Amino acid sequence: MKTKYLLLAVCIPLLSIAQYQYESSTKNPFGQPNPEAPKELLDYSKLIGECNCKSQSRKPDQTWADPINMKWRFKYIMNGMAVQDETVKADGRHSGSIRQFIADSTKWYVHYYSTAAPTPTLITWKGGENDNGNIILYKDQKAPNGTKGYSRLTFYDIDDKGYKWIGEWVDKTESVSFPFWKIDCTNGSHLDFFWIWIERKGCRDLCCKTEFHNPMYKVLDKDSIMTHIVPHIPVANRGFSTRAPLYELIGAILYKLKSGCQWHMLPVEQLFSGEPLSYKTVFGHYRRWCRMGIWKECWISLLGGNRSMFDLSSIDLDGSHTTTLRGGQCVGYQGRKKRKTTNALYLTDGQGLPLAMSEPVAGNHNDLFEIEVQFEVVTETLKEAEIPLDGLFMNADAGFDSKELRSSCERKGINANICFNKRNGNTQDRDEYFDPKLYSERYIVERTNAWMDSFRSLLVRFDTTASSWKGFN
Repeated sequence: MKTKYLLLAVCIPLLSIAQYQYESSTKNPFGQPNPEAPKELLDYSKLIGECNCKSQSRKPDQTWADPINMKWRFKYIMNGMAVQDETVKADGRHSGSIRQFIADSTKWYVHYYSTAAPTPTLITWKGGENDNGNIILYKDQKAPNGTKGYSRLTFYDIDDKGYKWIGEWVDKTESVSFPFWKIDCTNGSHLDFFWIWIERKGCRDLCCKTEFHNPMYKVLDKDSIMTHIVPHIPVANRGFSTRAPLYELIGAILYKLKSGCQWHMLPVEQLFSGEPLSYKTVFGHYRRWCRMGIWKECWISLLGGNRSMFDLSSIDLDGSHTTTLRGGQCVGYQGRKKRKTTNALYLTDGQGLPLAMSEPVAGNHNDLFEIEVQFEVVTETLKEAEIPLDGLFMNADAGFDSKELRSSCERKGINANICFNKRNGNTQDRDEYFDPKLYSERYIVERTNAWMDSFRSLLVRFDTTASSWKGFN
């Protein structure tokens, strides 16, 4: 009976945390997006937070009234499954809406309410994000002369400095429009919230600046980048040279790796000391270096130069599925996660330091898919770094219990300490080597996988090309 009560005491708080973990809190005042929500929830990601705005509407004589100061606040609600916004105006009139994406109709439904005109039935707009990144919503509405049309609401010019909003009446063909309300939001704190969230989610090695309105951190310092990465970057013999120092360009790529922000949201003005490069330029350099294999070259150089720091008394092999939201190469549906993923194998030393990874494969394949080929890729990285394989002890869970992997390990002189899989028959009759005490140290690779998830570009894959995603790894 005591055990039952103990389980209840432990489980009930955990369940309550799971139910509300994405709601607004002291740490995350505007909530967080729920990973189980439709991907369209991120349409409003740039608006989350609070902005200072100027609101201007039409007067009865159809001239524009004087601008009114207001604050426009967006936050995630319903445990991160929907968005709510509120406006607080200087004239005392407040309003808001609840925004929810319904997958069956592939549209956003926005229910509006206001203190100026309370109503038992909420007004509803429908719409979504277009190819230009604008959010456009519609509601059937007739013009004063009876002409059928729509009330069209549009968020546009959305960037790091703010956004604009306009309300218009348009006819059915949208060839005639009459603006009746416009709002200009600038210098808000929606990005301040984003940086606070990043800082709190980051690891202890981050180097954060102290200015609140210019929050920034470095993944690697200048000296580390100049010593270990820049020497491997090819320098063009002709053509244009980059206007920014290479270490700042690489720092911007590492910032993307750590924060997981979208490329077009890179805070280039803060990342570059001189004239900032466009995010497109940063992305272009990253893609070119991925195709050239520069990142793997840097990694092998780091491994080879730090061999004495590794604990090679044992190594650990494990597979990891990464949620993939945009599709692309090496993507497949994974039943256990109930979503599309990319799978890859990772090898660590006895301390949990990453050593090598396999080529990514679609998530519908298990860890043993083409295991001989993938294991060859993993061990080849060690060979290139001049790390000897002969005599190594390798831990792996029961999912890797196969004749193919054991034979590959034997040919390379690796002692495979793989847990027996009951699906392969009676484990009592098998004579392969297995050390339970050594196997108990396999949790180290799981700890490494959890640490890698702190790099947000690895936690959720948005890259459509396999080489880009592997470059971040």
